[in-house]
Amino acid sequence: MLTKEEYKNYVENENNIRKIPTNFNKLDNIYGGGLSKGLTILGANTGLGKTTFVLQLADNVVQQPNTKVLFFSLELTKYELVSKSLSRLSYLDDNLTNHTPNDFISNSVDDLDTYYSHYEPIGNNVYIVDNVRNIMKISKTIYDFCNEFENDKVVVIIDYIQFINCNGNNDKQNVDIITRELKALANNHNIPIVAISSLSREGAKRNDISSFKESGSIEYTADYLIIMYQKENNRGLAFTDDTDTITLEFLKNRFGVKGQFDLKYIGNYATFKEL
Repeated sequence: MLTKEEYKNYVENENNIRKIPTNFNKLDNIYGGGLSKGLTILGANTGLGKTTFVLQLADNVVQQPNTKVLFFSLELTKYELVSKSLSRLSYLDDNLTNHTPNDFISNSVDDLDTYYSHYEPIGNNVYIVDNVRNIMKISKTIYDFCNEFENDKVVVIIDYIQFINCNGNNDKQNVDIITRELKALANNHNIPIVAISSLSREGAKRNDISSFKESGSIEYTADYLIIMYQKENNRGLAFTDDTDTITLEFLKNRFGVKGQFDLKYIGNYATFKEL
């Protein structure tokens, strides 16, 4: 039997119950105060900005004291991701000229030092890894990172699950192995892990749990399951001049209520804003 003292020790341990605010207030409300220990899986159709969103999430959370993010990018290089962050900062700061990510990555921005000085306090706490794809190496990197920053709050972001290599015999087994390993890492280290998952071609039209590829393992393993979609159309918004509304819907919240909310996506400047 779990004794009262054991239970009190657990709930009184800040590491077990702490929340990490994301600066997206409606998202934090559904989480119950901010990112929580456990595995969050985020899915969206192509071109809706899921990488941009989790990158902004990373940049936001490290503005909390003593917070570090370990960001595994299996699709974009660290240079492409930093270009997105610089573009967002240029858009959100009224004192800076707006520039797209392509402006930065193509070396078309004058006075880069000014922009980078705004980014450095964020970049010093977001550790981007773009050269590790094997699930066991990812696990070892997370283990080492949590030990190195054992006195800090750690968040891990993975973009994305289907690009991770493991030893399964087929895609379904691979997803099963990867999601179970990520869930174990989140529990063992008392950290939030946010991982992107692709959607099946047909499932992307339904906006429900079956939308996720190999959804059985994801549905049962994830603590939080979020889908992003457009209510109006499916044209995709990445790196365009369009400004449109993206809906984030919690399909599963193991520890609270489900819900949904809308964000404005300014694709040309890699930015999400609350409505």
